[in-house]
Amino acid sequence: MGNQSQEIFYYQVRFYIYNFPIIFPNKLQFFEYESVSIRCSEDNDINPWRVMRNLTKKSLTNAPEACSIPAPSCTIGYTFEIHSGEYWCENEEGKQSPRTYLQMYEYHFFSAGSVILTFPARPVNEGSDVTLHCINKNINQSKITEFFKDGLHHITNYENFLTIEKVSKSDEGLYKCSIFGAGESAESWLAVVKPEKGEKIVTVCFF
Repeated sequence: MGNQSQEIFYYQVRFYIYNFPIIFPNKLQFFEYESVSIRCSEDNDINPWRVMRNLTKKSLTNAPEACSIPAPSCTIGYTFEIHSGEYWCENEEGKQSPRTYLQMYEYHFFSAGSVILTFPARPVNEGSDVTLHCINKNINQSKITEFFKDGLHHITNYENFLTIEKVSKSDEGLYKCSIFGAGESAESWLAVVKPEKGEKIVTVCFF
């Protein structure tokens, strides 16, 4: 028998992640004086996506600030509460990515701003693991940590992190944390996306 060709079909699972802004470090809450970079993916050089924002508070100065002018990427060298707000990507055709809310906190001892909750800024793939970290600015404080989801108590840990294994859509929601003797973080939205089948890849093998 001569050589035969056989088609082998591979179905590539493409995880569906919205064109969210790419945040580095990959989190939604920041202490003051941290640095954060926001970047958009570009579909081509002719019509690039640009970082846009809508701040919670208006700036008291008319001077240009970091990320105030639409650009493919921008960096805030030192974060302050004034930088809190919605950030998204938009192209010249007016297409917009979903918006993500970044929160920056001024630090005050034993008050709001001494505790933040961190987890990935971009949506998490369903079926993967995700870890939430409750970070205390006062590193010597107690590590007894409570986590809340959608306003309800979720779990109490004796460490400052919570790992959710095999995330599902039911895990999506607003999370916050509280460290005994240190304070409570703000709420941030944990987004979960389902994988969807991508294109069918055909490979021809010869035997």
